[in-house]
Amino acid sequence: MSAVLSSVREAGNSETRTVLSSVRGYGQRVRGGFTLIEIVVVVAIIAVLAMLLVPRLAFIRTMATYANQAASIQDVAQNMLIYHSTQGMWPDHFDSLLENSTPSGLYGSGSGVTNGLDSNLSGVLTMTTLTTNQKKSLVGLLGLSSSPSTRTSAMDHDPSVSQPGDSGTFARDLNASGANLSVATVNYTGASVPSDPNAASATVIFNSVYANGNPNNETLVAIGVGPSCTAVGKTILTPPQAYTKDASRYNRTVVLIRVRPDGVQASLAGGLSPDGRTLSQCLGNYRVTAQR
Repeated sequence: MSAVLSSVREAGNSETRTVLSSVRGYGQRVRGGFTLIEIVVVVAIIAVLAMLLVPRLAFIRTMATYANQAASIQDVAQNMLIYHSTQGMWPDHFDSLLENSTPSGLYGSGSGVTNGLDSNLSGVLTMTTLTTNQKKSLVGLLGLSSSPSTRTSAMDHDPSVSQPGDSGTFARDLNASGANLSVATVNYTGASVPSDPNAASATVIFNSVYANGNPNNETLVAIGVGPSCTAVGKTILTPPQAYTKDASRYNRTVVLIRVRPDGVQASLAGGLSPDGRTLSQCLGNYRVTAQR
């Protein structure tokens, strides 16, 4: 009988040792690394989190773009006034937004050109040759038209420059006697009203400047505030640079000037983002994006 009990005890101890050995072995395997199922679960969790966060990051970037563009337009307009009050004249050497030293069209319109104006901005602008009185009106704002020796220059764009915002390198004398003066203007003749009120449109630009019509038949000239502008380093620390979706497009804030057909001095009319939107539209896009 005692022999039987001893055998039973021995068998129990053997099974206990086997179980304990298995448990210790399992613990050692667990401490050695993750199982395939655990890795799959972790990867799945990370993928879900990425799907939730990535669209949010794009949303924040879009809001930042509109906010930056609106702030840049406001800052440029204020700096133009500050420059005039401190220097006794308006800034000079604006970017013309036209291509080559003898302008052949809007910046980026030449064949084989891979950089230039944003398509939205080029879609609302056109190259125009001013009349003698229109030229007098424009130069009267940007320089002293009564003095033939005064050189008021616009910087035409070199399409070979890799940084579009720094491509205004060809200085062209706007006050040259007898020369035809080509400039970029808002092409609102026959422009239609877009279905999206915050889309770039010549009609929206025109209405933002002339809420009650254009009784004096003025022309809206567009110029950019690039590195060569004489306001940079005086009332503007660095050339204003607004965010754009495409790095190969011109990224400077655009100033609008109301040019009169009777030769009376022109006046500032506001500004545009590099993608052709007004201040109100930039703020509108910001609010719409924030509400989504």
